[in-house]
Amino acid sequence: MHKNNYLSRTEQEIWGYISSKDIIDNELLKLIFPDLSQNNRNKILHSLFKKGYLKRASRDVYYNLNNLDDYYKLALKIYPGYIGLTSALKYYNLIEYEDFTIFIITEKKYKTISLENYTLKYLPLKELCTGFTGIRISTVEKTLFDCFLKIKYL
Repeated sequence: MHKNNYLSRTEQEIWGYISSKDIIDNELLKLIFPDLSQNNRNKILHSLFKKGYLKRASRDVYYNLNNLDDYYKLALKIYPGYIGLTSALKYYNLIEYEDFTIFIITEKKYKTISLENYTLKYLPLKELCTGFTGIRISTVEKTLFDCFLKIKYL
């Protein structure tokens, strides 16, 4: 039997504002509802996740699967860095195949996260974590350089 997941009045109000968003975090709720404490914002996001309204990407980052069309944006929201390696090659149309692994180059973080059909791989390049454009994707030259450094991921 299907279990009904009713929303509280506060959850309904918040869901009314965020249901059209693709990526939701505590900072977004703080902008919309500055009177809510951080603890209450966390509880409401977690409750919406438990009730199936949101999916959880990481500790403070949630997403609405119905509205999410850019996993690159979500990957950059989870940990700061820039899109690199084969993900950047695909962006610049230097490769044809669609890889379901998104590579994010970071300063220190090494982590792999599975979300829906995608795998997010965060790879550190320490002091070489430079050479990206305003949209946080490596330039063509930097992408080729990174590919030589991290050849085992190609």
